[in-house]
Amino acid sequence: MLTISFKKRKISAGSLRLIPRETWSQVLEHARCEILSVVDSIPLDLSLSSKGKKKTTTKGITGHLLSESSLFLSDTTLSLKTCGRTRPLEALEPILNVVAPMWRQKRLDEIISYASFSRFGYTHPEDQPKPHDSWDNEVAFLERYLRGEATILGSGDGCCYHLYVANYLPRGEIIDAFSTQVACTQLDPMDSFANFSEMGSAMPRTSGPLKTMWRDLHGSETRCIANAASVDEKFFQPHGYSANGVFGHHFTTVRASPQEGCSFFSVETSMPLTCEARDQFVLGARNLCRSSRMSLTEFALCPALFAKREPPQVSGFCLQRSSHSIGATFACAHHHYVREAETCSLDAPGSSLSFDAGPRMGNRGPHASLPAALGLQ
Repeated sequence: MLTISFKKRKISAGSLRLIPRETWSQVLEHARCEILSVVDSIPLDLSLSSKGKKKTTTKGITGHLLSESSLFLSDTTLSLKTCGRTRPLEALEPILNVVAPMWRQKRLDEIISYASFSRFGYTHPEDQPKPHDSWDNEVAFLERYLRGEATILGSGDGCCYHLYVANYLPRGEIIDAFSTQVACTQLDPMDSFANFSEMGSAMPRTSGPLKTMWRDLHGSETRCIANAASVDEKFFQPHGYSANGVFGHHFTTVRASPQEGCSFFSVETSMPLTCEARDQFVLGARNLCRSSRMSLTEFALCPALFAKREPPQVSGFCLQRSSHSIGATFACAHHHYVREAETCSLDAPGSSLSFDAGPRMGNRGPHASLPAALGLQ
């Protein structure tokens, strides 16, 4: 996911939500995806005040359901989450051109507050278009525009997490920027097709997994802002599912593909979660579909707000690996689980439970090789 938070006074339109949908459609062409539908947590208010003056309210968030995942726009922050063979980094410069047309004449730290790019490991990186064919190339691309830090948590192509962060906020400034994501692979075929496909249904489904399982993920506390969410869902043919839920200035998004050989689903929220809320979110995600592998990632832009808590115990799964990285400008953790039927004992061959601090590449960017970043040299 590519996230960029702009300084409000530098946004030419005054708010990202005021930039026309047609303009964002042109930007997304560079990432090889298109807008299918839109949902707002709070509708834009462009009415006139009692004195006849133009009144503009841009609070809230807009979620765009894309052909390949989602685009979220709040007043100042953009999050582009894609999958498949899309090219999110190729949209970086078009985004800057639209939001702050004079960006080339300034330093980016004068225009943006922070930016991040994250993804899980690719099973077949050689099939990805450049610069997404390797983490080194992605970091090198980002370093052409930004100055940040890169880290890789976990190990192996399928169970590691890559993260790049450029944080230009004053040291110690507190900001509400979080992510909690659960990703599952090797889905049970019957369960996944039943949950994430309309195949075999005589009529289109009126509600999908996110709407049905919303309270399992977010709880039922009536005062919680998540219970006032607007949800947008779509089933793809012949199979596949995407959904966005928006509330306040936060989102929860789901992506699923039950295809044999490369089945997966992920659910991510930007809402800050207590330890208890995080554990409920993980269990709710687990119940969305039976799988053999599950990963949990947690991120906070402000390390002071990152709770270095124990990985949750997940019924039916064994924790195989846990990594964390806590620095001056961001903090994150990655936990990888395997279903107990496959490895119940930590002493079993090939089974391990380990805790490490995760490699940090600092500002070296393209000069740090992938083997070195993984600690293999």
